Amino acid sequence: DSYVLYNKYSLWSKRNLSIEDLYKYEIIDRKAKTINLNGIVHCKDSVTLEGDYKVAGQGVIIADSFNINGAIEKSDNTSLCVLYANKGKIVTNTEKEINAALIASNRNFTGTVEALKALKINGLMVVDTLDLNAWAEKDHEIYYDMAFKDGEKANRAVISKWVTYRRTNEKI
Repeated sequence: DSYVLYNKYSLWSKRNLSIEDLYKYEIIDRKAKTINLNGIVHCKDSVTLEGDYKVAGQGVIIADSFNINGAIEKSDNTSLCVLYANKGKIVTNTEKEINAALIASNRNFTGTVEALKALKINGLMVVDTLDLNAWAEKDHEIYYDMAFKDGEKANRAVISKWVTYRRTNEKI
């Protein structure tokens, strides 16, 4: 009950961003259609991805919810993308392949993924509740991307400006 994903806020590289900030910092570049990741980024809004995007880098976008209306593909084999809805749900409205981890989890245990069309994920999916009645009556495919098994990629952290160090006299 007390397990919370990505709860080490000091490891977030940017937090409390608006959706406009994601565009301004080109974390989501709408012109180039790329998602540029480097560590964990928190957005206090919902994120909608219209059209096909390529992922460059490795990291996590935490947002209230996500709407995915196109493909998400890796720009190369080292790219790794996690989309984490920490308040709402993730809605997919595409039959194109999504190369990402889709995580929908919150303290109320209501996080879910809804597939309005045939879902094809090459990554992984973690949800609090799986309501298949909210999914299109199609064949859905979920493939585990072995890149998430690689600890160097999947557990990479970027130290943010909020980390502080202090010296204590305690022995470790």
